[in-house]
Amino acid sequence: MFTNIMKPKNMVKIILTIIALWLISITIHTTFSSDVESDYNSYENGFTQYATPQFQNDYEILDEDDFLWLDELAADQETDGEEWEEWEEFINLEELIEDLEAADQYLEEWGVVNEEDRSEVEDFKLIAPTSVQMARNDYPLVFVNSFLFSWGADELGPLHPWGGLSSIPDFLAEQGFRVLEPVIGPFSSNRHRAIELYYYLKGGTVDYGAYQASIYGHARFGRTFPGLFPEWDHEARVHLIGFSMGGLTARELANLIAVGCEREIAFHQQNPHLEISPLLAGETTGGIHSITTIGAPNNGLSFVSDRNIFLPFVQRMIRLTASLSGLAPNRIFFDFRFDHFLLRRAPEESFVSYANRVFSSPLWRTQNTAIRDLRVGGVTANAVNLQTRPDIYYFSHTGQTTRRMLFLERPLLTTDLILIPSTLFTIAHRDPHSNPAIDRRWAASDGMVSTVSSIHPFGHPARPYDGNPVRGVWNHHPVMHGWDHSSLHGFGFSRTTDEVNQFYLSIARRLQSLPE
Repeated sequence: MFTNIMKPKNMVKIILTIIALWLISITIHTTFSSDVESDYNSYENGFTQYATPQFQNDYEILDEDDFLWLDELAADQETDGEEWEEWEEFINLEELIEDLEAADQYLEEWGVVNEEDRSEVEDFKLIAPTSVQMARNDYPLVFVNSFLFSWGADELGPLHPWGGLSSIPDFLAEQGFRVLEPVIGPFSSNRHRAIELYYYLKGGTVDYGAYQASIYGHARFGRTFPGLFPEWDHEARVHLIGFSMGGLTARELANLIAVGCEREIAFHQQNPHLEISPLLAGETTGGIHSITTIGAPNNGLSFVSDRNIFLPFVQRMIRLTASLSGLAPNRIFFDFRFDHFLLRRAPEESFVSYANRVFSSPLWRTQNTAIRDLRVGGVTANAVNLQTRPDIYYFSHTGQTTRRMLFLERPLLTTDLILIPSTLFTIAHRDPHSNPAIDRRWAASDGMVSTVSSIHPFGHPARPYDGNPVRGVWNHHPVMHGWDHSSLHGFGFSRTTDEVNQFYLSIARRLQSLPE
């Protein structure tokens, strides 16, 4: 029987059958996704109408402050009946309740998406509540770039680090949100990236710290920025949205603002003639209202375990990204932002020569690059600088592009091809000596970051997000099955531009609805 199966004629039939079944599954998935998207648009349009001032006025919909006011009146009713009788001339609670019930019925009529469909529209349950809430804060949304995907508007032609050929931040800006896009070192250490992020927002000359400069032999000061948000302080706060390593960077910046850098403070005490920046001293005024991580390696990236595998992969990613820009090799401009290591691109130097010089630098064998900080052991070693702060809202979003079949984790057919090597490595890699140990729980991933690593930092307070955010706790959203690492920031092919934009729109609305 096996011999008959292996005959070329039969093998061709088997292969054609597999291809046909695959095409049928894609057709079914596309049709179903289209129906869900249609339902989603109807549902969202309903909530948009509900959120208009005219509709709210018609139904006398009150915000949270109004209900607190009603509670106070109810308390007055118990203690002072005469005062309450005066208010009853203006407020009929029975009519108010009837109006609110009518509004609820209106929402039910627009609730055309059932529970099964909602599982196909990730976080859809969470879009609805925030769509109808009035904005409680107008803090800007700060997009914190990831490892590699960090470049300015004058780099890589039409490609945007958030969205690829489209721009997620531009889409949100069109919806009325204030969006800031700092550009930080794509391969720098998490500490350096956090410091650069601060100065890019606040303004001033980047100060990496006297201690860091003395230990690693780089320049203490970096570039000077005018500041995207110079008024940033404890009152004028920001929402940090970090994709991949950007999530770790946002967490480290929050810790620097809160307590500074212990080693820099100690070094300054020993060398008082060397000034210490307010940021590293923990004396700055920057306020962070929330941190949202998307596909972030909150417990480290197992794929970075072997530098000899990871660095060639990164080089291939750079070449691919550069080729997607449509620019000729001699016209590509990509800034590695290693000025403080004296790795600047010469005026007439080609991009290929510049990139080769950067990747052959001894810098990569030090502990002062992103590679060290992305490793599982690196995140553990840096845990003291990645604390969960009690005054900040934390949210996490996790994608997954693998599925367990026949006792084995396998990549989905929709997984971005560039992610297949990292997906297979993550599935197979085990390291019982790592801290924490990398076992089979790390196999499922978004093609780059293990699911278990993204949901929330181990040992930190965490809870499934239920629509009621809590400060100082990781409010983690359900795993988004079918979203790979590329799709989570608009570069993949498994999700449409509209799906990605709607995902980020739901995030923006939720952040704007947080209490001040």
